[in-house]
Amino acid sequence: MKILIIGANGRTGQLVTELAIKRGHEVTAFVRGASTQVEGVKYIYGDAENFEDIFKSVHNKDVVISVIGHVKHSDKLIQTNAMKNIVKALKDSTTKVISLTGTGVRVEGDIITFMDRILNLAVNIIDHKRVIDGVKHYETLRDSK
Repeated sequence: MKILIIGANGRTGQLVTELAIKRGHEVTAFVRGASTQVEGVKYIYGDAENFEDIFKSVHNKDVVISVIGHVKHSDKLIQTNAMKNIVKALKDSTTKVISLTGTGVRVEGDIITFMDRILNLAVNIIDHKRVIDGVKHYETLRDSK
């Protein structure tokens, strides 16, 4: 499969990229800045919050995987803004989208334990804006059907 991994140079992105290569997929890494180059991976440098950068990168891919996370000084809605661009760029496309988000995002069917409730409460108190971003980013993808 032809896979685009957005955020491929982050901690999770590196693991996803490594696994995709090991499984024989054709991988393109969409990264914001300089990163260690992995053999067999094509690199595209861009900003996921810039529609044109995303638009030029997503076409002719079977799957787009977003593993964008928050880093120091990133926009508090980076996941949501990026997902809006991905959804818009793939309008009327058959490309599949897989997205990873953080804690606090609940969907129908989730089994929420007491410990989940405690941890989510703590995260919501510590960094409420990131939880909001996770929820909005999920809603953007969900509503794109």
